[in-house]
Amino acid sequence: MRIMPFILVVLMFPGLSTAGGTLRTTELEVLMKQMPAVRDFLRSSLHFSDSAYAEVRLGPDFINLSGARTGPYTIDAKSVKDDTAIVIVLCTSTKFLDSKGRQLPEARITQAVSVEEKLTGVMLRQEGDDTAQPPC
Repeated sequence: MRIMPFILVVLMFPGLSTAGGTLRTTELEVLMKQMPAVRDFLRSSLHFSDSAYAEVRLGPDFINLSGARTGPYTIDAKSVKDDTAIVIVLCTSTKFLDSKGRQLPEARITQAVSVEEKLTGVMLRQEGDDTAQPPC
């Protein structure tokens, strides 16, 4: 089960909060450019809302990154064709880096000075359809 490692990390590091937070959808453009064909398809098929939601917000245990947001990210959108409400979920993998850009071991992630995220997948679902929500 893919969610279990995330839960374990949250329990080990209480500063890793699941409170999340909002951000501008344009802030996710760099991330979406990692999959240009997917990005172009989404942009041609959907109207994105101006704001997005980060599922994770780093807490005060993260000395240098307190308040930073990480994925997965959720964006509300509407179909260009018929205005159907769609929810886009951007799934990411996260690396916590030291001042020299080296990945930190899990036991030291609260000392990270930067975060590197990679877009690993995109999920779409019709708004209000909560029947099948696979975890990122």
